[in-house]
Amino acid sequence: MTRELIVRGAAAVAAGAYALLGFVVSWKGTGAGEYAHAYEYVIGYALVIAVLAVAVAVDAFRSRTTWEPLLARIGAVILAVGVMWGNLTGDEVAWFAALGVPGNLLLFAGCLVIASRLWPDGGRTRVFAVLLALSQPLALVGAEVGGGFVACAAWLIVALGLVDASSGLTRDAQTPPVTA
Repeated sequence: MTRELIVRGAAAVAAGAYALLGFVVSWKGTGAGEYAHAYEYVIGYALVIAVLAVAVAVDAFRSRTTWEPLLARIGAVILAVGVMWGNLTGDEVAWFAALGVPGNLLLFAGCLVIASRLWPDGGRTRVFAVLLALSQPLALVGAEVGGGFVACAAWLIVALGLVDASSGLTRDAQTPPVTA
């Protein structure tokens, strides 16, 4: 029960941070990367909080698949390190792409494969799978038009317990039904 509460709490934090990102970036834009305005710090810290919360929340799918949550976690931590460096120094460093690109790609790959594992379940789980698959690219590409709200919706579904991620087995672990 404690693991579920931690996962749902992390999902709620991720949803809140992505909502904040969706609001601030839609309203103010992303800034020039020079941290000249307070909202640029809000964006930076909200992104760090969001991706680190996702790194914890993907544990919800550990019983379905093992390596995809690990990919997402590694990507989230790499991305958070790069963004946090900018937050602490007040400047987006030239080498950010060395962390931002692989971090985003790993996070996206992990979420995409988790979504593909959840797709066959149908219903709310399928809605979550679609939102999860779209969340990372839309949060990046569509940030200024509210792309963060897609990730907010995805993680809100987990936070509210509307997805039963532990009900199925991984495809590798599935066994054929026993007939009498």
